[in-house]
Amino acid sequence: MNNINNDYITTVSKESLLALGLTDEEIEYILIIFELEL
Repeated sequence: MNNINNDYITTVSKESLLALGLTDEEIEYILIIFELEL
């Protein structure tokens, strides 16, 4: 269950970051940082 929640949060975050106009590379970098903190 926890995995599903994390995937959902990551998907929402990624869409939010795309909406800010970040590039895919910037988004991947940010998501890696988020995952390290979780």
